[in-house]
Amino acid sequence: KIDCDDLQLFANQVDVFYVDGRILAEGDVLFVSGPNRISADRLDFNTKTKTGTFYNASGMTVIRDTTQPGPYGSQEPNAYFWGEELHKTGPTTYKIVRGGFTACVQPTPRWEVASGSMTLNLDDYVLLRNSVFKVKGVPLLYLPIFYYPMEEDDRATGFLMPIYGSGTIKGQQISAPFFWAIGRSHDATFTYDWFSKAGNAYTGEYSYVLSPGSSGNATFNLLNEKEITAEEADDTQGPRPGRKAYTLTGSLVQALPRGFRAQASANYFTSLETQQRYQQDVFQATTRQRNFDAALTGNWSELVISARADRRDYFDTANTLTRTGSLPRITISRGERPIGRLPIYFGATGEYVNIVRNRIADDVELSDQGLSRFDISPTVRIPFTRWPFLTVNTSVSWRGTYWTESLNAAGEQVEEALGRRYFDFQSRITGPVFNRIFSTPGGRFAERYKHVIEPTLTIQRVTAFDIF
Repeated sequence: KIDCDDLQLFANQVDVFYVDGRILAEGDVLFVSGPNRISADRLDFNTKTKTGTFYNASGMTVIRDTTQPGPYGSQEPNAYFWGEELHKTGPTTYKIVRGGFTACVQPTPRWEVASGSMTLNLDDYVLLRNSVFKVKGVPLLYLPIFYYPMEEDDRATGFLMPIYGSGTIKGQQISAPFFWAIGRSHDATFTYDWFSKAGNAYTGEYSYVLSPGSSGNATFNLLNEKEITAEEADDTQGPRPGRKAYTLTGSLVQALPRGFRAQASANYFTSLETQQRYQQDVFQATTRQRNFDAALTGNWSELVISARADRRDYFDTANTLTRTGSLPRITISRGERPIGRLPIYFGATGEYVNIVRNRIADDVELSDQGLSRFDISPTVRIPFTRWPFLTVNTSVSWRGTYWTESLNAAGEQVEEALGRRYFDFQSRITGPVFNRIFSTPGGRFAERYKHVIEPTLTIQRVTAFDIF
């Protein structure tokens, strides 16, 4: 047994050459460095450079304390490697010749990767070239290059474990995901899917978390659905032409300068048939609605500003839909403020909206009931609060509304503008107010009740307009 700093060496026989700084160890060799252990038949080690070569070796390293589940399988806490030759090239780097690697702890690993040449960085990654992916010892897939992250926080850039599956509609499936750790606050995953029956797909996922109030995620999928001819049709799928279908889902909440805040969400797809055919989520597979919306809210001086754009499509059939929404809707309001030193308050609200209301079939517009509307309403309020038991709030507001289109005598929507204006006079009288407090006996458990009688009278008059 030899101890040297954080290294330990066990062997049946050791020859030490002090001048050359060389150690030759044979028979049940065990090399321990922190949580890493390597067993070998023979070792040739340089004590000056702390590099060497293990022959007929196998080793283990600890990646994390416990198993961590993830979207592409559980991240095991340990990693195992072996090879005919294992070259220690640095404190935590090794090169393995004619060996393999796995993260499974079973006597017969669930999966392993065998390679003629492997670069192993115990704190970062495993890089294999010309490797063969095996499941329960059975060769399954040839990988020209394979990258496996070994960082403790699971945020190393590289290829994730390939996924294999089989289904009635998609057929045989092979997925190859690649994870990109862009930074501490954002990352992306790119996946290529191959389906023997459906075609192939490309998926990109992006997510970020800048602060507790600023985060977002988005997923984009492109499916190249291949053609199924009458000869290829079966009980599960009939003939269909080839097509490309896109899907975009995600949400965003972002804090902006000057107290503004942005929000957005999307659940959009280009083909309802494709969406319902391949979705495994029950809600997504049965929904007949797609939508997207974005909003911006905040305060600017005394103004409250809100801008929103949204659109929703409701499918009656695969090619017929009703479209509603507002592109955009902008609302600006000013809270009531006193006019100078007078006991009179002024406030106003204005809104512009482009209303979307269409009927579409086979990408052809059947009807368009959309229009634009502008609405403004200033208000003057005069409160009377000299008496605490009796208050009177009187307000006068004017409202003007303008539409870019209108209905004719036959009830048809025509491109003829329409305007409406009226005054609204309102007075709200509250009181007289009577109140009394009653106490119930019970010592420290006594309770008190406050009874209030507060009658209210509202008087309102709206001026008439001809186009009611």
